[in-house]
Amino acid sequence: MIDTKRIRILHLATRMAEGNTESLRGLSNFNVHARTSNLASLWVRWRTSFGIYLVAANITGDEPKKAMLLHIAGEDVQKIVEALTDDRNADAGEPSYNDIINLLNTHFGRQRNVVVEKWEFSQMTQLPGETVSQWVCRLRPKANLCGFGDTKEQRIIELVVHTCEPKLRALCLAKQQSTMTQLLQVALEYETLQEAIHTLDKAHIDTPPQVNAVQQRERAKSKILCYGCGKPGHMKYDKQCPAKFKPCKRKVLCQRTEDTTTKEKRQEKRS
Repeated sequence: MIDTKRIRILHLATRMAEGNTESLRGLSNFNVHARTSNLASLWVRWRTSFGIYLVAANITGDEPKKAMLLHIAGEDVQKIVEALTDDRNADAGEPSYNDIINLLNTHFGRQRNVVVEKWEFSQMTQLPGETVSQWVCRLRPKANLCGFGDTKEQRIIELVVHTCEPKLRALCLAKQQSTMTQLLQVALEYETLQEAIHTLDKAHIDTPPQVNAVQQRERAKSKILCYGCGKPGHMKYDKQCPAKFKPCKRKVLCQRTEDTTTKEKRQEKRS
């Protein structure tokens, strides 16, 4: 029953694929030989990508969708579908596209280890340069494989708050954010503020080169001595001053002179 149907479906899929070569780029066969603990998550990602492809290629109808699924998924998936459909009741008739998807969901779902998925979820951290919103988008697909049920959003909030930057964590705890919308809003405000502070600090520190050049030329012409190191051509807080972060020599010298003068005056009074 499945053999003749399979041949007809594959012929249909081949003809459709020839007209959609550009759309098929980046969508490869599903690897059923991947590591068992990752197979369920890989299937979910592949199934999502395939669903996007069907919409982009404007493929509608049960037969075309089923044909394209079996064609793109590859021969290994075709063998699995044949084995799964052979176990169906003969009165059930030919499986539809949704029937095949549900069979594959159940088949690859059995390979999922919830304990491992939860551990991998708990180890996910924010990447450098990644916003909290992007991080949450990366956490959601993994959380779907952990069997959290109705507590999925709360688990994501807890992971984000516990592992985010200390300043953002303190801000979230102070405002007692309990929903994902509130968390993302606070994170957006914090990230916008941090970016503005970084921009202002950089603009304050990085003085334009032409301004530095003019200042250095003017100081080089003058015979004013630096009150930090005593050398001409610059001032104490210029980059080239060797005593930029050291006590002022002139101040120390003045203090010593003052101490000496006071001591001499005291000796004169005694005599």
